[in-house]
Amino acid sequence: MKRSGIVGIARRVIPAPALRFVGRSLDIRDTARRVYGTPWLPLHRQARRLHREHGWTLAESLAAGLLDPHSTMDPDALVAPRRLSEAQEALNALSIEAVGEHKTIFRMLTAAAGIPTPHTHATFMRGASGWSWHTGSPIAPDCWGLALEALPGEFILKPAEGYYGEGVRLLQRDGVGWLSVGEGRLTTEDLVRTMRSHPDFGDWIAQERLRNHPDLAVLGGEGLHTLRLVVVMRADGTPELVWSGFRIAVGKAIIDNFRGGKLGNLSCEMDLQTGTVAKACRGRGAEPGMELVEIHPSAGIPLQGFKVPLWDEAVQTALEAAPLFLPLRTLGFDVGLTPDGPKVVEMNMWWDLPYNLDARSLVARLWRESAAGTAAPVAAAGGATPTVRPEPVGR
Repeated sequence: MKRSGIVGIARRVIPAPALRFVGRSLDIRDTARRVYGTPWLPLHRQARRLHREHGWTLAESLAAGLLDPHSTMDPDALVAPRRLSEAQEALNALSIEAVGEHKTIFRMLTAAAGIPTPHTHATFMRGASGWSWHTGSPIAPDCWGLALEALPGEFILKPAEGYYGEGVRLLQRDGVGWLSVGEGRLTTEDLVRTMRSHPDFGDWIAQERLRNHPDLAVLGGEGLHTLRLVVVMRADGTPELVWSGFRIAVGKAIIDNFRGGKLGNLSCEMDLQTGTVAKACRGRGAEPGMELVEIHPSAGIPLQGFKVPLWDEAVQTALEAAPLFLPLRTLGFDVGLTPDGPKVVEMNMWWDLPYNLDARSLVARLWRESAAGTAAPVAAAGGATPTVRPEPVGR
């Protein structure tokens, strides 16, 4: 019997969690042999300890580089994604997570509130009517191709419920079809077929392509570099910036997502007081984990101390936007720095952090806020003065 047939039978008779465990165990075995040149069993035991004592899944501990026999990272100093999610869930109600996780709903709210965002050309809703703001007309479920043909010659197409940059395409009109940058040429029929057949995403959104601020030209790259601005709504109703990162798209990458370092992009931590890069990391090539990088790999400029343009404006945009999403109390805003000012590209209620960040004080802060009692009344959100004095985190 072929391997595909064996895999198919296994999927039908073995519970999905067990299959995932087996798959990750095989990943650890292969990595131990190929990358570290060590027996797999000690690494597997370490992964189990990290899961039991700190909440790291097998996949996360492998991706973070925590299974490297020569790693100097202290598991006690790091925060597993599960622990971060637990703290976020104490502040953000699961019942309204679509506000931050569905880009069409986010577009509706930001448009009503006047939050600066990329212009939305169209939304495509599987099995229901979408809308084209470009033509001012509805998009019937069976008319996606016609709606795409009517859009501008360049735009970003992405899943409305997407994450980590999955499925994002930069499309440019190319004679009889489209050039999907980094992917190749597609006909409109190819594009529609790809959208409809995606196993995870049904709804799609087409938006303008944002360009980087001229002061970021020194970094090069095709994609938009974005700030991640994490805001917490305090118990007294005022927003506070508690952490920031800066993602740098390197080379031909059209998205700036880090995705475990596989895309070659850079993940930076920002100094909240100065708006400069405090440290930068990249993937380790064939090895799991992250490594510090001092010089931009293609631009050849120092990264530590790099001043991000529009820092104050971007922070103010995030602080003013956060109260509009109450009762969600902690949000991660992804902000593009453009020639026309800061633009909020996305908002995440499940914002994540670099694996190698000591985020213990930040997570403790989230738990303190979730336990805080009702404070004295303050002015309405529209008239409140946001708090710009950040509390040091991760140190």
